[in-house]
Amino acid sequence: MPYGYIVLANKLVGRTPWSAAGPLAGLHVTRLISVARKRVQGDPRGPGGPPYMSCFRSICILLIALSSGAFAQTATSVIFGSVTDGSGSAVPNVPVTATAKATGVSARVVTNESGNYVFPNLQPGTYTVSCEASGFRKAEVSNVLVEVNQRGRVDLGMQVGEVREIVSVQANVTTVDTFSSTVKEVVDSGRIRELPLNGRQTLQLQALLPGAVNVPSGSAASLIAINTALSFAVNGTRANSSSYTLDGGLNMDAYNNLAAAFPNPDALQEFSIQTNAYSAVYGRDAGAVVTW
Repeated sequence: MPYGYIVLANKLVGRTPWSAAGPLAGLHVTRLISVARKRVQGDPRGPGGPPYMSCFRSICILLIALSSGAFAQTATSVIFGSVTDGSGSAVPNVPVTATAKATGVSARVVTNESGNYVFPNLQPGTYTVSCEASGFRKAEVSNVLVEVNQRGRVDLGMQVGEVREIVSVQANVTTVDTFSSTVKEVVDSGRIRELPLNGRQTLQLQALLPGAVNVPSGSAASLIAINTALSFAVNGTRANSSSYTLDGGLNMDAYNNLAAAFPNPDALQEFSIQTNAYSAVYGRDAGAVVTW
């Protein structure tokens, strides 16, 4: 019996579907479910008719939209740091701007009372970070490279002077994550472009990771799935225990729990593979977390 009919039948008597007692006993259950079916199907013999069908469809669309958006949360990078003056004291309420070199798109935040700032949800790439305030020269750090799922620290030092003067510094952001114990590897565009790939399948580059072993799937469902020959067991986990995301959304074949279709190498900038001690936000599988 479809669950939706049972829910509606319970609503007709003001009870939830997990109620074990009450007027939903015996033949009364069958009658209520019959009425509910007629309402959902728009049967003129059932009370409510077609208008209820429209409401039912709206609820279904809303639930699908909410559930599909729950995964789009984890495919970005972060730039953070502090702003200080010549004496090393924090400078609060200073506008800080991060500008992407490739697109020219800017993001703007303001330092807090401790002089700290953070840019969450940045796309991987090269940025120029700058700040300016009345009575200080403009401070600017250029060529700040942040990779996928990386947190880069950029501290800005402001000097007293005219606003039209600029103190420019070349970035020196380390790619080593000193803020967490996550074990990960970032496969950059150079390796994606230059390493040989059989069939231009970028999923093969998971083999660059220590502890990753290619274990082709031999399941009966392999005839109705893709990438079954490109599944990897990481650190002793099952081959179907890794999670794959693309641009923030889960990109997996739910039947086999393997990677779904991915773009060709020409369309990829880089991707990261996290294998151990990653954040609880990725707590879907026990294997690796591959973010494209």
